[in-house]
Amino acid sequence: MADKATTAAERLHQEISQELWKYRDRLRGHIYLDGYRQPDLSVLESDTHTRYYKARVKPGFKFVSSTPWPLLKKCYDYARLDFHRQESRQPEPMEELPSDDRDTSDSAVDRVILKEAINAFLERNLPDEREREIYRLTHMEEMGPVEISKKLGIDRKTVTTRLKKAEVRMQSLPPGELDTLR
Repeated sequence: MADKATTAAERLHQEISQELWKYRDRLRGHIYLDGYRQPDLSVLESDTHTRYYKARVKPGFKFVSSTPWPLLKKCYDYARLDFHRQESRQPEPMEELPSDDRDTSDSAVDRVILKEAINAFLERNLPDEREREIYRLTHMEEMGPVEISKKLGIDRKTVTTRLKKAEVRMQSLPPGELDTLR
């Protein structure tokens, strides 16, 4: 009985670690955009991870949404509040970025054009249609492997294998290739 509990705890720990790793860059970017730099960024990231872990290991925990991001964001909000209470300080305001002359309105036409450009880019760089679909669902729709496997009617391990292949292909692109989307 103890072995089953230990195995379940190890699986949960591994699952939480994978979730934190998957959203690591997004969280760091979010913290950075809020105006934090090192070492504060690392302190906030670490505290957010700790809060997330504590929330996830509670018995009967269930995600409210389909992705871990809302919970991670809420953990960050609490970590940020405590950070300022402990430090008795406020974040320094960031300088405003130089204005861009281009129209940044998020019209429906702009979204369609961007979506078509991304799909063309993925089609050009991910020739396997199955890998491309899994990559798109993971990174654009923010779906997890279990959700994707249910949606596509395939095994979860197949989803993760195809996703890894697609990510390896994308990471091996020449640096200038991403400029075609800009």
